[in-house]
Amino acid sequence: MKKLKNHFRKNGLDYTLIKRTDKIALFQLGLSSYPDGYEVCRIYKMRKHKAFGVEFEESEKISSNDQFFRDGSGSFRKLSNALRHFDKLSALLVRNENVEPERHANSEVIGECQPAVDNAI
Repeated sequence: MKKLKNHFRKNGLDYTLIKRTDKIALFQLGLSSYPDGYEVCRIYKMRKHKAFGVEFEESEKISSNDQFFRDGSGSFRKLSNALRHFDKLSALLVRNENVEPERHANSEVIGECQPAVDNAI
């Protein structure tokens, strides 16, 4: 799958990826020395498809202009506010019933292992 680029241009703005999960991305807009702001965007997966006679591989894309704000994406002047929103949106999109809590009792280290081939019948 084709992942989001670390640097790209959209709507006349330069985007630089700062932080991401599988579902959320945080971008700095403009120059790193004097940023214009920050955006927290949802990440969508586009299926492999054909358009205008061209084959496109499966890829990631961020919120379109029409989806922005409606899908929880937002624009911020301060990095601290963008990071807070990134964490909030990430928490909303992770379902706790799909996350297994870490159990320290089961974290026993196995000293010796043998290849699976030796165990095959």
